[in-house]
Amino acid sequence: MVENSDYDETAQDVDNIADETNEDVGHHFIGGIIKSGLSLVGEKGAELIKAGANGVKILSNKATKRAVKCSRSRRKELYQKQLMIIHLIIQILQMS
Repeated sequence: MVENSDYDETAQDVDNIADETNEDVGHHFIGGIIKSGLSLVGEKGAELIKAGANGVKILSNKATKRAVKCSRSRRKELYQKQLMIIHLIIQILQMS
């Protein structure tokens, strides 16, 4: 069985990404009906699923964690680029 802290951390990371991208992610850790959309499930760790007309696609806990890590890395890279652009704009404005 997966420790709750690991489970909760992955779920929180997914929720943070969902907030940033305006996605609605449900929580069905203890069961329930999922008609469509994204949700977190999993008895042995958080797994992200997408339910729709063509069925259900499931990311394993390991794949969900990798996706979160990749997204976090991309967000950090984007943030650093934005800071660099802002810094350059400030330098240009100071020159005028």
